Amino acid sequence: VLGSLFLALRWPLEQVLGAFLLSGGVYLAALLFLARARLGLALSVWWDPAIAREALRGAFPFFLSVFLMDLHFSAAVILTRLLHGEEVCGIFSVAGKLVSAFTVAMLFYRVSLFPALSRLHHESREEFRTLYQNSFKYVSLVFVPAAVFAGLGAGAIIHTVFGEQFAASIAVLQILSPTIFLIALRHLFVATLGSVHAQARLVRFQGFGVLLCLGTGLLLIPRWQAVGAAVAFG
Repeated sequence: VLGSLFLALRWPLEQVLGAFLLSGGVYLAALLFLARARLGLALSVWWDPAIAREALRGAFPFFLSVFLMDLHFSAAVILTRLLHGEEVCGIFSVAGKLVSAFTVAMLFYRVSLFPALSRLHHESREEFRTLYQNSFKYVSLVFVPAAVFAGLGAGAIIHTVFGEQFAASIAVLQILSPTIFLIALRHLFVATLGSVHAQARLVRFQGFGVLLCLGTGLLLIPRWQAVGAAVAFG
């Protein structure tokens, strides 16, 4: 919302990017307020190395998981830019951004699903299994149609959102469209494996996937450009 407001005011890009800093500050302030209001926890400035090590040890696999998930598509953008320049990078990025837009709701669902799965893992394995199975059904009901819509309507979506000058991105979006459902499943598996303390195994799988995509991308992108990147990273 802040970024859109700054763009509407025609601020320079350097100032528009300040929306990320401001929103991050608002987010942190909201978390501190909720922690104090609901849990009675106040912000402490005392540094305890033992607590810091324990907190980082528990959080680091989750950090790696999020980093690798983001790197999956970011690596394709970097490779297309390095191997074919800005035009091909833009063609791929347009389709990639649309895929991200289709799956942003899954990010919020994963954040709300994770604590529920984690609690049920300790309290009731049967309810844990039921919630996971229902979540799989919900994800399929929403994101399978979304993937079909993106694939069949790629031309209309590209022309409406970005204009006819990005017609080359239509084929890329069509290839990437099944990825909308796959990304949703990945978020579901991230929440599930994290809730049963298997995040280290998840990081290994994600790392292998990124390396496989990088290798495939190096083979396909030089010849097939943005379409090759879509095949490799989709």
